Formats: sequence, structure tokens, C-alpha cells
Amino acid sequence: MNPQRPRTAASRSTTILSLYLGAGLVAVAVSFAGLPGDRSAEVSMATVVAAFVVGQQLVRYDARAQFGGFFAAALFVVSVNFAVPMTVLAVHGERVSATVADLRSVTPPLGMGSHYRYGLVDAQGRRIAGFLVEPSRAFVVGDQIMVVVDRRDWVAPQTTNEVDEARPYLLAALIGFVLTVAMSLIGGHSRGDGPPPERGLFGIWIFSR
Repeated sequence: MNPQRPRTAASRSTTILSLYLGAGLVAVAVSFAGLPGDRSAEVSMATVVAAFVVGQQLVRYDARAQFGGFFAAALFVVSVNFAVPMTVLAVHGERVSATVADLRSVTPPLGMGSHYRYGLVDAQGRRIAGFLVEPSRAFVVGDQIMVVVDRRDWVAPQTTNEVDEARPYLLAALIGFVLTVAMSLIGGHSRGDGPPPERGLFGIWIFSR
């Protein structure tokens, strides 16, 4: 047995949970990075996959707990990524009437996650920091819309309808967190069936461990 790998049920559970909580912290940080479109959610999901793969190398546990923990963590991390900026605006944001000053269609190199970025000005004609990002061409130049802005410029502006969705995302994040904790405990107290393979795809040991 590799002495660097966690041996006790408590240490195995802690390892699994810590990796997924780390992915959650990355999701929080990414939500403030101002990434366009769905890129923020994509990066957050990538951290969940990374946490899963690293956990595979460190802990040998039941495949059902692996699948359950992965999907629970995905719900937790992605919901947190959406909920954080919405919550910041819901708590500290200011609702203002804004006018669309300019818009730009943005298509990433791979053609995935195309979106529209709207530049806004307030009633006094002052530029609002950041861009309103929408997946479709919902507005045109000159349209007046109600948005919530963060005067500290921590997060980008969002429409009032988007900010009102903060509570469902927070609830989903809470449910995902509870399930992630539960699956981590189950995984830490379980064992994989049979010996692990000598090596798998790219050296990664997956499932049936």
C-alpha cells in the first residue's frame, strides 16, 4: 500500500470532500473573473472533473459513491458559480434604469458559448462598469432596461430577472453541498471491488477500484 494515500475512513472522506470543496472555491473565484458567456461555468465544471480524477488517484472507493459524488459536486460547484454574483448583486447591488449604448457578438475560437455583450449607460449618461452578457440578442442599441449594478465593480451587471433567480441557485448549491458531504462520507467508508488495474487511460485509475 502506498503510504502517501489516506488509509482511514475519516482521511479518505476528508480527501474526497476537500477536493470538491476546492473546486467550489475555484468556482467562487472564477465568478468574479468576468469571464464571458458560459465560460465561467465551463471552467467550474472542469475543476469538478479535475477533482474527480485526482480523487481517483488518491482514494480507492466504491464506483457508485464515485458517480454519486461527482454529480453531487457538479450540482454544488456550478450552482455556486451562478449564485455568487447574483447574491452579491441582490445584497449590495443597486437597481438602475440603463440604456444599451453598444452591443457586440462574441464567438469563441471553437464556436462554443457564443454570446452578446451589451455596453450600458445610466440615466446621467455615465458608463456602467462591465458588460451585460446574454446568450442571445435580447436587446438593441437604444433599449432601456432595468439592471442591477455593483458600484464596487466586483461583478458585472445583470438584469433584475436574473438577480431574482439567486435564491433557487443558492438552494441548489446547498442541496449539492449536502449531497457532496454525504457521498464523501459514503465513499470514505467504502472500498472498491478487486485490485486496482496497473494502469488505465493516461495512467488514470477509474471506477471498479
